[in-house]
Amino acid sequence: MSQAVDASPEGLLRVDKRGGVTSHDIVAEVRKCLGTRAVGHAGTLDPLATGLLVVLVGRATRLSAHLTAGDKRYLATVRFHSATDTLDADGRVVASRPEGTPAPAREAVERALAGLLGPLEQVPPAVSAIKVGGVPMHERVRRGEEVALAARAVTLHEAAVLAQRGLDVDLAVHCSKGFYVRSLARDLAGALGTLGHLVALRRVASGALTVDGAVDGAVLARARGGDAEALGAVRRALEPLGSLGRYLPTVTVDAAAAEALSHGRKVPLEGVQGERLVYGPGGAVVCLGVCEGGVLSVLRGF
Repeated sequence: MSQAVDASPEGLLRVDKRGGVTSHDIVAEVRKCLGTRAVGHAGTLDPLATGLLVVLVGRATRLSAHLTAGDKRYLATVRFHSATDTLDADGRVVASRPEGTPAPAREAVERALAGLLGPLEQVPPAVSAIKVGGVPMHERVRRGEEVALAARAVTLHEAAVLAQRGLDVDLAVHCSKGFYVRSLARDLAGALGTLGHLVALRRVASGALTVDGAVDGAVLARARGGDAEALGAVRRALEPLGSLGRYLPTVTVDAAAAEALSHGRKVPLEGVQGERLVYGPGGAVVCLGVCEGGVLSVLRGF
């Protein structure tokens, strides 16, 4: 007998995305599994990439911008001596060094990588989800348009060489929101006087969220196909809205303040600064608020 679908499922689902599918594909699978259209994701992963995709359901979708604001951690593999039009292995090779060109020495790679650490102005890939004039760049590229993207301020906090195998080098990357590891592959190769593109990428963390314990993408695919055991696993993995304080700063207010906030009114609150997920005395989420100058205001109501 199939399990009943909750009338109004909501919360957060961490998915270990499999390669070869889009983030939108994962959202579609979750919609079918949970029986609701109110599903979105926090932070796109390219089809090539695997790892942590944060899927939000119901009212939790209102937290998307706040759950994507943290730093990201990736495991990546860069291949030297060839470049593609997408900066990754899904693209068309547009330039390459002669066959037999020696790979950069590991010590040289480490020096070049160290030179990229810190704040920097990074030019994003042309094939990306960045919107220009309201249209994603990847759509403009498919239509044959040429639109130059301006460099954006990002930060590479840490980067380390884990291993090197011929022309391939494995990296651990800790970066800010908005950082493109595909662009890092291009820029690292450029610093070494050669070409390069990304051949593997795995997101292992986004802010306080990690891929550890996430629903395996293969399980999600089986659940969408009607596998009862997999479907049960996906539904059990949905973290309720009230538990999301483990990933965001929180504050608890009394009943009177909760009532006022639920109607969009400001309340006094000393000793707290910045954005907070606000709980009422019974543990229910009241709103996402911001506290400045001893006053708590509503950013997003629930």
